[in-house]
This record gives sequence, C-alpha cells and structure tokens, in this order.
Amino acid sequence: MMKMEAVGIPSMICQDKILDKFELSPDFAMVRADNLEDCREKVEQFKKLGKRTGLIGQIDAITEFLPRTEVQLENIPIIEDYRQSLEQKEVTGRFTAADRDTLARELERLHQNIAEIGELSIMSSGEGNKIIDKCDQIVGKSDDESGILKLSGIVAAASDTGMLGNFQKIMGTVMKKKLLAMATTDTVTLENIPESIKERYTNDKSSSLLINVYPKHYIWEESQLRRFNEATVKVTDRMTGMPMLMMVMIDMMKKKGATAVTFGAIAIVAFLLIDFRSIRYTILAIVPLAVGTIWMVGIMAGLGMAFSMVSFMALPLIIGIGIDDGVHILHRYRLEGPDSMSMVIKYTGRAILLTSLTTMIGFGSMGLASHRGIAGMGQLLFIGVGTCFITSAFLLPSIITIWDSITGKNKNAK
Repeated sequence: MMKMEAVGIPSMICQDKILDKFELSPDFAMVRADNLEDCREKVEQFKKLGKRTGLIGQIDAITEFLPRTEVQLENIPIIEDYRQSLEQKEVTGRFTAADRDTLARELERLHQNIAEIGELSIMSSGEGNKIIDKCDQIVGKSDDESGILKLSGIVAAASDTGMLGNFQKIMGTVMKKKLLAMATTDTVTLENIPESIKERYTNDKSSSLLINVYPKHYIWEESQLRRFNEATVKVTDRMTGMPMLMMVMIDMMKKKGATAVTFGAIAIVAFLLIDFRSIRYTILAIVPLAVGTIWMVGIMAGLGMAFSMVSFMALPLIIGIGIDDGVHILHRYRLEGPDSMSMVIKYTGRAILLTSLTTMIGFGSMGLASHRGIAGMGQLLFIGVGTCFITSAFLLPSIITIWDSITGKNKNAK
C-alpha cells in the first residue's frame, strides 16, 4: 500500500522512524469491550496472541491502569513498605562534583529528547502544530536559544556546588511530598481513575471500553496485513480500524475490479456483434486486445512492475481504448474489400497511429507523477495502449492477409 505514496514524504519518514524506534505500527486496530472483565479477557488473549505470533507490538486499554482488585490488595504491603522507607529517607543538601557532571549530562539528554519529539511532530503534522510550538518554547528553535542547554552549561561550569545542594534540598522536599501523596493504598477503580485517562478509553456512560491493538511490524504489505487481520479476528470478529478497513478495500477492489473487467468485456463483445453482425469479425476485433493485454502483462513482469489498487483501475480503460484500433482497421477493410490491406494500413493505419500516440502521451504524462500509485497507473495505460496499437497495426493485418490468401487460393482451386 505504501509503495503507492510519493518517495520521501514526511508522513512516511515519520512512520519509518516510529517503526524503528518503538517497534510498532502507528496504524492500529480497535475493538470494543462491554465491561472491565470483558476488556481484561480480550487484552489477555491479544497478549498471548502477540507472544505466540510476534504480530502485536502493544495493547492499549484502560485495564493497563486498573489491575484486578485482588492484585491491588496483594500490592498494598509493598506500597506501605515503600511509603515507610520514603518517610524515613532524609533529603540531603549534599551535592558532589560527580553529581554536578551527571546533572549536566542529563540536562543535555533532556534537550535532545524534546528536540526529537518536535522533529517527529513536524514529520507527521507539518510545521506550526501545537507540539512543535511547545517544544520551541522549551528548547528554542536552535541550540543557541535553548534554556536547557544554557542551564546545562551553567551547571557544568559551577565550581561551587553549594548552591546546587540548596536547590536539591528544596526540590527533594517537594518531590518527597508528591511521592508520598502518590503512595496511597486506596483501591483504583473505574469510578475514581483520573478523567484524563478515562476519557481515552470509555464512552460518556462508561458502558463501552476501547482496546487499541498496535501491529509490531510494517503491515502495509498485503501478506503482512492479511496475517495480522486473520490472527486478530480469531480473538473477536468485532475488529475495526485502518488495518481492517484497508483489507476490506483490497478484497473489494480485487472482487469488484474483476467484475468490472468481466462486464466490460461482455459489453464490448455484445456491441461488436451488434456492429459487425458477424462472429468472425467480432473475434478478429478481439484478437488485438487479447494479445495486446498479454503482451502488456509480460512487459510489466519484465520491468518489475506490479498491479496496485490504483493501477488495477486502468484495466477497464485499456479494454475500452485498446479495442478501438482493431475496430477501425476492420471497418475500413470491409469497406475496401478483400486484398485491400495495404491501402487500409496506408490511411487508417496512419490515423490510429496518431490517435494511439496522443492517447499514450496523455496517459503517459501521469507516469511522471511523484505519487507512485498514479505514476503506475499512467505507465500501465501507456504500455497497454501501445501494445494494443502494435497488435492492431501488425498482427491483425497479418491475420487478415493470411485469411485473404487462403480464401483466394480456395476460390482459384474451385
């Protein structure tokens, strides 16, 4: 699917970076759970599926924030021990030279991480989005403007660590207070979980819960996409999201595209029979199209081209356009009579050459598009119209000439 996109577009670069750094695809599948127990059961099934197949990179659901009540009760002694040790821990103002160097390095890392978040946001959403604006406020638009790097430089150059020790004393006291507030033994439930988390996974009445299933690998190759979809629907057939929608679209394009080609071919044969009122001439008119299409597929294979969702739509066009040249040749031949193929090629052949070239140039210009799907469609139409012209201008006259020779000899023999 992604091979249809233009090379080097920001969204593709961003997607590749996400796959490389996080080992999961940003295009996720979704499923609805009726309640917490149903959600937990489905999440466990997806996790087991991921371990068994290696197809799932991450499961995102509200149950990741809500352990079972019995698990929370088992963890209470651990939390109480942590709280007790935290209460006994003294916040010191001692700050050594090694601590100073470590702090300077960590500040530089913080700057680099925030800058990278801003770069990723530009790749996915373009410049001027809220994330890059916030990153610019924190680290500036260049290293020279970064307040974090300036602070890192001040810390690294500080010869007196006493001031840093006082800062640590103050911040350590604030941090200890916050950690003690967090080390509560109250049971977390769907009712008291923070609203900022709850609204991501539930509807207004909390009657439905959302589960997001992230593929682990690049899924926009059809085989990978199909494997992911076939594996996840074994957990539940109520899956939706971009992977499922795209698979439906691919299957529909294959089925409906084949139907369109079939009906197009049947309609053309019907119109030819009405036009020529002859099965023989109808067959002769179809030969250039059939052979030209076979040649087109062969040339595609030789050039390493393949059908895509976009280029597949070119087939009905090729059938409709490719039949014209042979029909014009046959009509002129019927008008001029037997043994007139040299005259037919001299006049009608020149006309179909001109019309075919203009059509090939028109469609071929699409082959220069940066969007590879549109470019592939233009290239396919260029090749298809060209091969149908060649078979109409050379193969069809040869068949008719041979036929005239055979019928002429038979008449002389009689």
